[in-house]
Amino acid sequence: MSDLIKSVKEEIAKYSLIKPGDRIIVALSGGVDSVVLLDVLSKLRDELTSDLIVAHVNHGLRGKDSDRDAEFAKNMAKEYGFPFYGKKIDIAHLQTVLQGSPQEIAREERLQYLEQLAEKIEAHRIALGHNWDDQSETVLMRLIRGAGPTGLRGMGHSRGRFIRPLLDISRSEIAEYALTHKLKNVEDESNKSDAYLRNKIRHKLIPLLEKEYNPEIKSALIRLATILREEDRFLDRLCTDLFAKHAKVQSGEVVFEIGELLKLDSSLRARLIRMALRAVKHDLRRISHHHIDIIEELILSQAPQKQLDLPDDIKVYRVYSSLIIGLGESSYLSARGRPFEYKMMVPGSTFVKELGISVTSEVLQNKGYGRGFVFKPAVAFFDFDKLPPNLALRSVKPGDSFQPYGMTGSKKIADYFIELKIPSTQREMVPLMATENDIAWVVGYRVSEKYKIDRWSKKVLKVSIQ
Repeated sequence: MSDLIKSVKEEIAKYSLIKPGDRIIVALSGGVDSVVLLDVLSKLRDELTSDLIVAHVNHGLRGKDSDRDAEFAKNMAKEYGFPFYGKKIDIAHLQTVLQGSPQEIAREERLQYLEQLAEKIEAHRIALGHNWDDQSETVLMRLIRGAGPTGLRGMGHSRGRFIRPLLDISRSEIAEYALTHKLKNVEDESNKSDAYLRNKIRHKLIPLLEKEYNPEIKSALIRLATILREEDRFLDRLCTDLFAKHAKVQSGEVVFEIGELLKLDSSLRARLIRMALRAVKHDLRRISHHHIDIIEELILSQAPQKQLDLPDDIKVYRVYSSLIIGLGESSYLSARGRPFEYKMMVPGSTFVKELGISVTSEVLQNKGYGRGFVFKPAVAFFDFDKLPPNLALRSVKPGDSFQPYGMTGSKKIADYFIELKIPSTQREMVPLMATENDIAWVVGYRVSEKYKIDRWSKKVLKVSIQ
């Protein structure tokens, strides 16, 4: 048994990559890494008591060369006597409907196909050929792009079905093994082009760093990734407990109470958001730091209701005290959008069960001639003596209208919602502070001109949402 096979065997055992009886899809591009991976796993197959299946994705990006690679992979599977599955992807067409470079789209489609194939043939693992040098390049590339600690931990030996049995093996060791065992492979000419960032890092930046700064820069980068990976695992375990405590998962959606999220450090909130997104869409592909940042802004905002649209039809809703993350239109919001009406306690607190909010009111003296009352989306003030005695908190009814603050005429609530671009799915969840025949406050948005405070107001009713 060669040293490389022994190393791979130890790696498989150390990281529990393969269990006895596992069916393993080997992703075979035709390059030297994937060819060596297939050969090594074939030699360990009896010892691991596993079944091997070969899969190849033809991205069609290099014309005849792509077709040549596909044929090579098919023939190699036949030589080894393993089942073969292949797929050709029309990247040019996908570019018209998906965002990203051709290479990014190809990668996403390849991984998606491999996962779908694994589901179809009930494979337990999908083996990829990434090596030790790939890991150092990945860490440096992510550092250049501004990745955080999670990104800088690099590629894992396993994630879900995907495994990387060669991740601790250097590129030179793989090349030597292929030469010694006379393994044929095909070379992707695009790997020589410095038009791609990874290639430029491989061909120019790393050699420069090795020559001018640190001859062991690859080891240093991988050591950084290892340290961050261990710390990341600890934080993941911590956040798994927090997720179980604070997240409500139902109908494919994740719901948080914003007040509970605000008690946590922002770094933990970001991890919980990533966990929620992963729970909804099963991965974080096409989710960037920007998306996490705008969700954080939504959590911190004063907006009573707002919707964010993320890639892959992910929608994030803030509805008063709740943050909802899901795919497409929210079934959680639909279930909560039933009509409601409650007598408002003045002074006192009124709980609106359908929205999960409390509306609290208190009577204040107007000592500042109408000044000094700071309006916020969740806080409003009214001339207490202008309000009728029987106030209600209710949902919108057909024909509702009010006189918005600062306007002389009235406006239909339906038209007001359209102006504010409130999604139709959320309009029934906007509570109204209503009199018998009028609207005093579109809660969270605007008060009525009729009940505004001025210098002659003696008492002021402060109303706030919690």
